[in-house]
Amino acid sequence: MHLIAPAETRLKEVVEYFSSPGLKDRKTFGATATKKAELRRSLNQIITREVVDAHTGLGILATYENSLDQAIEHFRIAYNFSNKDDISSLNYANSLFLNGRHNEAFPVYKNAIEKNPTSVDMFREICRALIGFCYLEELNEIAQCVKSKEDPYSPEYKKEIELNLNTLSFLKKINVDVGLFRKYQMAIDRVFFKYFNITTSFETEIYYDDERSILTFSLNLPISDVSKKHEDLLGDMNDELQDEIIRLRKSNDPVLREKIKEMSNGLCFYFSLPDSYGDELNNVC
Repeated sequence: MHLIAPAETRLKEVVEYFSSPGLKDRKTFGATATKKAELRRSLNQIITREVVDAHTGLGILATYENSLDQAIEHFRIAYNFSNKDDISSLNYANSLFLNGRHNEAFPVYKNAIEKNPTSVDMFREICRALIGFCYLEELNEIAQCVKSKEDPYSPEYKKEIELNLNTLSFLKKINVDVGLFRKYQMAIDRVFFKYFNITTSFETEIYYDDERSILTFSLNLPISDVSKKHEDLLGDMNDELQDEIIRLRKSNDPVLREKIKEMSNGLCFYFSLPDSYGDELNNVC
């Protein structure tokens, strides 16, 4: 999922400093914190005369700091003041989607394609967000708006759709509601993007355990040279993910709570390091 911005003025600096893939610098003090404060002051100074650039930059900074509600508000203002152009539309929709407000994001995505029906690249950006959550009907509805001789679905996304269909079939087989599966997806995304920038790509693995009726989902951290620091990071992220999962299982309705608990027995989500999938699978699930 990418937050995109035109490279102009102070906004260019925000993009250069805070839109690069990889781990975030989450330290309270230091060069990154100083740069954030400097850029935020500059953007606020131009906010009345360069509304779109200023709010886009502030939205990127808020996303970097995991202040997602603030990010949505900044991107919403940029979206409206830009006459809902393609860049502002994707930023706003992606921000809504990342914050779990999927139903609000869908019409923004669709409107972006309706205004740019020949943009296969834009459609594929939308695929990046929706396809991991098995939103196949919603994606197909948006795809109907694409007017291009080129197939809007790349070979990679066609494979992902096949995987989605297998996942939906297996969830039905083990009596797990797709809505709960998506909540688990949101939980693992929240934790991942707390530590990694929004532009960071990652690989996932899904394993269907017919014998135990469990769907296992592993997100591999995009780290090349694994060190003790990264092993500690993995532990922290898995601890936070479990806290997220515990929270989403809670309900004041005892019947619903028991139903969620029963379905959750069929889901196992966790982070792993490269080449450690088998070890983590045995330890976690």
